[in-house]
Amino acid sequence: MSGHGRYCPREASLSAIANESYSCTRESSGSEPDNRGLCGISRLIFIILFCLFILSACAYPRIRTTNTNCVLYDRNGMPLTDTGPPKPPPPPGTAYRAIASWYGPGFQGHRTASGDIFNEDALTCAHRSYPFGTKLEIENPQTGKECVVTVNDRGPFVKGVDLDISRGASRAIGRLDTGPVIVREIGRDASYVRQAGIGNISGKGFYTVQVGAFANPENAEHLREGLELGYGDVRISGAVVGGAAYSRVRVGKFGRLGQALGLARRLAREGYPAWAVRGH
Repeated sequence: MSGHGRYCPREASLSAIANESYSCTRESSGSEPDNRGLCGISRLIFIILFCLFILSACAYPRIRTTNTNCVLYDRNGMPLTDTGPPKPPPPPGTAYRAIASWYGPGFQGHRTASGDIFNEDALTCAHRSYPFGTKLEIENPQTGKECVVTVNDRGPFVKGVDLDISRGASRAIGRLDTGPVIVREIGRDASYVRQAGIGNISGKGFYTVQVGAFANPENAEHLREGLELGYGDVRISGAVVGGAAYSRVRVGKFGRLGQALGLARRLAREGYPAWAVRGH
């Protein structure tokens, strides 16, 4: 959710203000009183007051978790109940409190960051850093209901939300809004662990890691957003293969194949399909 700033009238300069109609009568003869000192003070006061007005008009509202009147909204238009910064998860088996939102509308049938096809009625979730396949037990403290979800996507992309659960998971714990849940990591589906590969490395140029190639550019964009939560230099490049256009998602630029392969192995352990290739 993006914030909205206010318009700031910065075009008005102090020199223009000082030279407007707010001027002072200069001494025209020796018999008239000298008002220059009084005029200078008045002009200074006016400029100070105008500057204070400018600063107040340009101020941006700050969000504090203790301000109960400040409301943010998630991707589904639901109000967030906690706008604090996300915290790294504790060791496996430790229960902790998190803020969960649910997602699904508009994403049904698309590819998740792990490569799975998203099913809004399955028990899955998106997290910023858990490896794909991680099993999380989530409980709604308001209803006492719980379920186990599998991390197969990246997100949330909303400040203050730690977990995006599917609509099916949200229904299973008795909620269809955004709010606190109790989370516990209980294991991992090992089938999500992949092996890094070496793709086309012929020719000249730098080495890079390809994580996906999609005929649908929206799938490439979603993967790019998810990768950027943990990696730098993520980019999308176009390619035509067999007359068909593809959007390739690639990470990093390296001078040696071994460096690219090292990143590919790290991504593969996390659950991404990853190949070291030439960055033509």
